[in-house]
Amino acid sequence: MENALNQRIADVVKYLIFSNVALDKKDLAQKMGYNASSFSQIINGRVPISEKFIERLIRIAPNIEEKWILTGEGQMTRSLSVPSSPITEIIDKDEIPAEIVEEIKAEVIEEIKVAKSVPVVPSDIANTAQINVRKFIEKKADELERISPSDLVQRADGAERVRKASMMPTFMPGDVVFIEFLDDKTKIIDGHIYYFDTKTRPTMIRRVKFEGNKLRLIAENPMYGDIIMNYDDILNIADIVGMFRSSFGNQYVEIEEMRKKKDSQIDKLIEHIGDLIAVVKDKK
Repeated sequence: MENALNQRIADVVKYLIFSNVALDKKDLAQKMGYNASSFSQIINGRVPISEKFIERLIRIAPNIEEKWILTGEGQMTRSLSVPSSPITEIIDKDEIPAEIVEEIKAEVIEEIKVAKSVPVVPSDIANTAQINVRKFIEKKADELERISPSDLVQRADGAERVRKASMMPTFMPGDVVFIEFLDDKTKIIDGHIYYFDTKTRPTMIRRVKFEGNKLRLIAENPMYGDIIMNYDDILNIADIVGMFRSSFGNQYVEIEEMRKKKDSQIDKLIEHIGDLIAVVKDKK
């Protein structure tokens, strides 16, 4: 039973990395509040899997069924709901046997999933040199695991476009983040990244660090300072359950160039002020 549970946990970990919820196992461990060593011990079966571990995994795992993790029953991800349409209205009529209705609905759901999903390139293939990935996908598309982008954000209560560079390179200006509000804002994980809605500042994404009865909100970009806040100053805290990056262009390079240009201007201004002070002293 424990081996089966460990295998399901391993499957979820692979799914999250494939889905870009985490960059790798180390990144996932950090997001869950574990160090890499402890995380590895747990998922490799050397340490028993606790309820706390599963709870933390569920909190950051978009669209994962807890029942499936615990028992193996059902599917790993939540099923898509069938949209209202003439097809579903017809097949719901009393004159059609119930088992036929369910069979047709299942086929409709599967078709929707396939239509909205993309094939995942297996790690062993991606890690092989001289593989024509495009041809591989075209040839093996029907056999490959598939991921639907909509699956990754079904838990979301809302979305917001990232405005600032404070969390670069994890979150870039223009990225769309999908958020799920926490019912209890005090039950957050030290070291985790959250979306903050506060009384005194615009909304922001920051990594949280506990400091007594206060929270330190840490920016990934060293050009931005940390923010210290009381719980009472925070209206809402939300998990980031998905992200969409529409462009992988050179935004980071452009922003870095702008920062260097600004730094250069400041250095020249300081140098100029120093020259003026020297002139004044000479005149005295």
